[in-house]
Amino acid sequence: YDALDTLVSRTPPNVTQALRHGVMGGGKRLRPILCVSASRAVGGVDEAIDSLAVSLELIPAYSLMPDDLPCLAAAALRRGEATTHRLHGVPATTVAGAILIPGAALQAWNGAMRMGLGEEKARTIVVELCRAAGGGGSTWRRARDAGTPCFLH
Repeated sequence: YDALDTLVSRTPPNVTQALRHGVMGGGKRLRPILCVSASRAVGGVDEAIDSLAVSLELIPAYSLMPDDLPCLAAAALRRGEATTHRLHGVPATTVAGAILIPGAALQAWNGAMRMGLGEEKARTIVVELCRAAGGGGSTWRRARDAGTPCFLH
C-alpha cells in the first residue's frame, strides 16, 4: 500500500480513485509472491524484497487498465467487477495507467536501493523491467493480440 500511497499523493481525486481501483482490484498477486519466494529460495532474507516485488504488480495493473478501454477490448467487467474505465471514466483511467508506468520503475528503483544493491544494479533492474513491460514487451503483445486498430496503424 505504501507504493500506491506515494503514487496517489499528488493526483486529483478522480485519478486517485482510478489508480486504487486498477491496482487493488482482484487478482492473485502472483508476480510479487514469486519474486519474494525466489529471493527466499536462494537465501535472501532482506525484507526490502517486498518493496521491489510491488513493482512487479504495478506492471499488469497499468497494462490491464488501458486494455479494457473502449478502443481496445471495450471490456465492461474484469474478474466479475466493473472495469476501471466504467467506474471512473476513460480520461481518469488513461491517466492512471500512464502514472503506473513510471511508478513501477520508481518502485523497482527504490526497492533495489532499499536492498542495498547500489545504483548500477538498480538501473539494470529498472531497464529490464521497462524492456519486459514496454513497447516491445507486454504492452505491445496486448495491442497485437487484441488486433486493435488504434495501436496498429
